[in-house]
Amino acid sequence: MKRLVFVLLGVYAWLLFGVINRLRSEGRENLVGLPAKGVLFVSNHLTYYMDVLGIHSAIASARCSPIDGFRHNLNVRFVAAFETLNERGFWPRVFNFAGAVLIRRTWRDGDRDVQRPLDVDDIRKVREALDRGWLITFPQGTTTRGAPVRKGTARIIRDCNPVVVPVFVDGFDRAFDRKGFRLLERNVDLVVRFGAPLDIRAEDSVERIVEILTAALMPGDEPGKLASGQ
Repeated sequence: MKRLVFVLLGVYAWLLFGVINRLRSEGRENLVGLPAKGVLFVSNHLTYYMDVLGIHSAIASARCSPIDGFRHNLNVRFVAAFETLNERGFWPRVFNFAGAVLIRRTWRDGDRDVQRPLDVDDIRKVREALDRGWLITFPQGTTTRGAPVRKGTARIIRDCNPVVVPVFVDGFDRAFDRKGFRLLERNVDLVVRFGAPLDIRAEDSVERIVEILTAALMPGDEPGKLASGQ
């Protein structure tokens, strides 16, 4: 059943990324040799859903095609805010079934600003996802460009010790609305760029990890370039 959902999503992605717009994946050589489990992709965030679908497509193949759904790795999941994927409607249900790991944001609850500790149950869910495969997360926690990296992702990295691969996405907020389901513009160049795994060490503090992630996700820079000190 899950493979069928991914096949349908693959055709949908091909229409959006290969026909209506143009998806370009870069840095796929950085995926070669990654372990089958315990890999955390950290990405900037431009739309609720299309970023996830674009990264999935770029992982599956270098060029978007209608058969990508057969190539999608079913063990690639993604972190999503509980309130976002808990909405009613067809698409939230589809993406939830496709592999969402629902967590509660520590600084935001719907439209309200809050301050609460990282839920230990959320850490458990992230750890379980990493134990089964790859996981995509968006450390900025919002689709606003230039938003700060949140400490929650850094704490998860310290606790779970995954291989951390930076991803830079571009163009999605020009082609789609904030959620990603309304087309704003056609023939947009969409980019998904994978960087080399980040040099994050066991002794690095949460603050240091935030610095590394911030540098890796800076718009306009090669992912991981500043983080690795090159």
